[in-house]
Amino acid sequence: MFYILFAAAIAVAVSGNIYDVVLTERGLKAKVGVEGWDEFVGANPSTRALYIRDAAFTAPFVVLPLVSYLLGNTPLAYGALAGPVVAGIKHVMGGMKWAKL
Repeated sequence: MFYILFAAAIAVAVSGNIYDVVLTERGLKAKVGVEGWDEFVGANPSTRALYIRDAAFTAPFVVLPLVSYLLGNTPLAYGALAGPVVAGIKHVMGGMKWAKL
């Protein structure tokens, strides 16, 4: 059961990331805004830079539940499944900001 929920949480995180990056790229190409979180990628980032930055942001939230489950801390593993889901929701919210522009 854990692996099914883990796969669903990763799917939410990855799909939210893809949505955010696609709309960010559209907005940057249309010159309707600039990237708000540009400390690592600059004001006009490439698609690759956005995916790498967002993957680095999401990675700890994906690793924690898996490591917790493999080490036998099942309650922490199930609780930590919220991390990738929240990261995915954060990306969807960022994409929605670009969609409004």
